[in-house]
Amino acid sequence: MAQKSWIERAFYKRECVHIIPSTKDPHRCCCGRLIGQHVGLTPSISVLQNEKNESRLSRNDIQSEKWSISKHTQLSPTDAFGTIEFQGGGHSNKAM
Repeated sequence: MAQKSWIERAFYKRECVHIIPSTKDPHRCCCGRLIGQHVGLTPSISVLQNEKNESRLSRNDIQSEKWSISKHTQLSPTDAFGTIEFQGGGHSNKAM
């Protein structure tokens, strides 16, 4: 197995895996994304990971549950690569 790059070791993405419709906008999840942007999930179904990193579906029986980052999102390796240009400093800085 090839060794991960620094970016893959340092950065992760966090995605919502448990749709809880917003009370202010029923077309959006409490995470702020549109319901349709949650690929493969419906409002009554969520994805849970067990200790072996295996996914399974779970019914959401409590519709009034409060959405939280720690409970309703999942970390995974980043798929965002490129160049970041930092602006506003005294000189130009880039991170690749």
